[in-house]
Amino acid sequence: MKIAVAQPNVRIGYFEANAAAVLEWARRAKEEGARLLLCPARAVEGEPAGALRDHAEYWAQLAAALVRIRSEAPKGVCIVLGVSDRDGGDRGLVLEDGEVVADGAAAFAFDVDGVRMGVALPTLDAEALDRDVARLRDEGAGVVLLPDRLPFFVGGRRWAAALCGALARRHGVSVVRSQPVGANGSHVFEGGSWAVSATGETLGAAERFHAAVEVWDIDTSPGEGDRTISLPAFPKTPLLLAGEDTSDVIEALCLGIRDYVTKSGFERVVLGLSGGIDSAVVAVLAVRALGPDRVLAVLMPSRYTSTMSEEDATALAAALGIELRVVPIEPMVDAFTRALGGELGGLAAENLQARVRGVILMALSNQIGALVLNTGNKSEAAVGYSTMYGDMVGALGVIADLPKTWVYEVARWLNLRGAGIPPRVLARPPSAELRPGQTDQDSLPPYERIDRVLQRSLDEGWDLERLRAAHEDEEAALRTLGLLLGSAYKRRQAPPPIRVTLGGLHDRAYPLVHGFRFRRKKGSDQSSS
Repeated sequence: MKIAVAQPNVRIGYFEANAAAVLEWARRAKEEGARLLLCPARAVEGEPAGALRDHAEYWAQLAAALVRIRSEAPKGVCIVLGVSDRDGGDRGLVLEDGEVVADGAAAFAFDVDGVRMGVALPTLDAEALDRDVARLRDEGAGVVLLPDRLPFFVGGRRWAAALCGALARRHGVSVVRSQPVGANGSHVFEGGSWAVSATGETLGAAERFHAAVEVWDIDTSPGEGDRTISLPAFPKTPLLLAGEDTSDVIEALCLGIRDYVTKSGFERVVLGLSGGIDSAVVAVLAVRALGPDRVLAVLMPSRYTSTMSEEDATALAAALGIELRVVPIEPMVDAFTRALGGELGGLAAENLQARVRGVILMALSNQIGALVLNTGNKSEAAVGYSTMYGDMVGALGVIADLPKTWVYEVARWLNLRGAGIPPRVLARPPSAELRPGQTDQDSLPPYERIDRVLQRSLDEGWDLERLRAAHEDEEAALRTLGLLLGSAYKRRQAPPPIRVTLGGLHDRAYPLVHGFRFRRKKGSDQSSS
């Protein structure tokens, strides 16, 4: 049987446009001889809709869009899609010739021209999905359709592909998966729709990170299956980024930038270009996503900005072909200092410089209608190494889900492909350059240790005892975890990140005020750190 698989870039809440797209896909499916069209979960409403779902009008517009699809869809094409329910879950719909053929909040089977088929709804629980597919196979299904909505995360594509292949071979069914593409806020969907036969043969695969409608010939007859085939383990977030994961992250970040900017109605972006690694990577990604004409970089030197930083920022802007404005901040810092009654020192003086830079970026954003891209990374966000209303300004945290060690790997990958980041940007110690000779490690443990502690504690659930057993630097671990707890208030006010990991820092809302402390172990006694 020919089955059409839609891989759309869906905008949240654009019910009329999304319904029109489904109808167009159905017409294309019929023209190409497909008997069935499989759409992703929530293809009519977009994902994630969040608190929009709290409004009755949301559900009224969704219902109207579904009625339109039922009434206008071409005859002879069975449409399978997933929609959300009011409890936050999913249900599957099968529509044909103006009628609802099947509607289920769990896995269910239905018939098309005498062929038994199944629909299994999306879940990250592989064992639950395995039980659903087993039940559908017991009900006679030879094909299982998966209207999915899995967001991008490192390792997710390989896991999903391995899971579909294992399910197909375990149960002797062809598996067809439809997956959306595009970015909506923090969430990126990579596509990667595909079909696999009961023997594990790939029957079709859509290009990732691009919208598409594909038509594939699917074997609908059930096979024997082999229940001894095991399911793949769910992937863990790696400590180091390498290989194809690096290119995947870059594709996801570029898609995240492009869709956020375009769907928000902006033409240009603006960012601070300091001569450091983080802003360099964000600048390159912005150019890859939008083109050089849509990117404005601003160099805002102070008395502490090194000649090296100015040279490197200027060289990178030239290599990328983007406009670079130079706005010295010293006159503004001096004006603020005088207005506040004289000399400012220490942290107050350092933070004032960052906040002046934030004011400049936001003023330019208002003046030219450009969206501000934030350049902070995940390691800094975790330990609060940032200035509120300063380097935290912006509408989108491009690399806010990348640990500092990943930022360097991304920079190396980009440079191997001609990005033009000056080599000494990667070699020099990271610094905010807010006082003479400053480096980040004056205030923090080395980023390699920070990232290792965060990955092991947040992503893998290690406690302090296990960190000690692994010979982790206890002082660095206690310092990192203490800063993690103490900077929760900053993360609540940070720009939304483009997510490239599942779980971890951005899903944890620590209380703003509390008395909990991690404790240092001394022999058999424990004392507060």
